[in-house]
Amino acid sequence: MKNQTYFWVLVDLFLMLTQTGVGIRVISYNGRPTVTQGQHADLTCELIETDEELIQISWQKSTRGYRANHNFFLITPSYGPSHVKERGDRVGFIGNTTALVGSIRLWDVSLTDEGVYTCIFTVFPSGPYKAEIHLNVQIPPVISVAVETPPVVAEGQESILATCTAANAKPPADIRWSTASARQPLSLTTSTNTTLNPDGTATVRGHLKGEPSRVMHQQEVQCLVNHTTLSQQKVVPYEIDIHYPPNSVKIIIHERPPQAPAFQCLVDANPPPTEFTWKRLNRSNLSVRVGLLELVRVGPDFSGLYSCEVSNPYGAASGFLYVHEVDQRSIVPVTLWVFFPILLLFLCVVTVSLWLLFSRGPLRERAMAQFCCSGEAIQNPGRVSRKELQDSPACESVEVEKQKGAV
Repeated sequence: MKNQTYFWVLVDLFLMLTQTGVGIRVISYNGRPTVTQGQHADLTCELIETDEELIQISWQKSTRGYRANHNFFLITPSYGPSHVKERGDRVGFIGNTTALVGSIRLWDVSLTDEGVYTCIFTVFPSGPYKAEIHLNVQIPPVISVAVETPPVVAEGQESILATCTAANAKPPADIRWSTASARQPLSLTTSTNTTLNPDGTATVRGHLKGEPSRVMHQQEVQCLVNHTTLSQQKVVPYEIDIHYPPNSVKIIIHERPPQAPAFQCLVDANPPPTEFTWKRLNRSNLSVRVGLLELVRVGPDFSGLYSCEVSNPYGAASGFLYVHEVDQRSIVPVTLWVFFPILLLFLCVVTVSLWLLFSRGPLRERAMAQFCCSGEAIQNPGRVSRKELQDSPACESVEVEKQKGAV
């Protein structure tokens, strides 16, 4: 191995010392090509200003995959292209020996192909001439949005709400956050850090930070990623996931036939509770562990105050329902029993007010006057006494008007 290394060092010195021609030289049209991993790369070289006989064209490389400079491809006018000590299915000759063009193509380029490639023309009698080509390989980022630890509602504590990662890219990607798609304005901050990987790639992480609240839950934000390998900006939507304890428990009547009444326990919590505990006041717990309570029938044994208790890792809450037997089959929520006395009191107040209004005041006088004039008192003596009619000012005014009319 050492002898081989010394040999190529001597060859390089020989090439530099023998390249004395003024006009003869090797040129490359893309001395520093940049390609994306997985694509092909064209390495071009051409010998100009000479009509000497071409002996051979050789290619050397020093790459990430193999640092030592070594021959890997040869082209001769007589035998054409040939590969040296490695598979040649990824290298092809795209030049022309007659035109002194020694260009090659590398298929399915990977990061290990990045490095320096040397194109060497050997002509007779002046000797070899060479040109170096620096191949740069860029790698698109692997983009993801997630959160390592779900943020929990906590007063005054800032947390990482989401992390956008552009991993194993070359060069490093650019990450930004956008809240333009959120339902309402959010007070958030961002931070970015970059990690260099041993293979020359980089991983960039953009953190979205804020004080977790229920308002943020399921709000949509966007991670915006830009990279040289992307034809346009990559937009990755993400719904913020905030964990919080049960906030409110509501019991509703489930849509079931009357013969099989059922109640649904609804709760606002994240993550949703997995266990529901139904209880009856002054009774043992019911053997129900889901959010739906089904009653086979409604009778004395089933009447009473029911509660639904739910919990998740951050807290617990309860909701209540009163089941009452009416006509053997009635279910009255506890809110109705609160509203009914209020309604009854309102009706009593209205009744008393009307009685007072008609028993005293102008309305009663007007009613008495009409009563006298129509003769209804005579026809219905049981309603008003004769003395009340005679003493009524309204009746006196009627009598006076009658007398005036008679005169």
